[in-house]
Amino acid sequence: MKKQNFDDKYLSLVATDFACYLSWLEQIEEKTLDPKKMKSLIKKFFQVEKKAGHIDLFNETDINIVAMLVFSFDPIKIQKIRKKTGWDNRAYGFKKFLGIK
Repeated sequence: MKKQNFDDKYLSLVATDFACYLSWLEQIEEKTLDPKKMKSLIKKFFQVEKKAGHIDLFNETDINIVAMLVFSFDPIKIQKIRKKTGWDNRAYGFKKFLGIK
């Protein structure tokens, strides 16, 4: 396994956003994502960030760490984060950013 390119804090923040998205998706759109689809979206996120010049490179280890964190967060805490930060107001923007219709 290759060494991760980002520090734990950055990967945790990315994972928190994806966990909020997954929670929102399950609650509002009554859908869910399997781990394979989640990893695909995380990869897409990193590709968009790289294309925009926000990051230089990423690898499979970064994707796997974020995916593992997403599915290991406490769903109740994620719902509290969504409420506290108003994350639901950003959900459609997040989908658009990832190219999801």
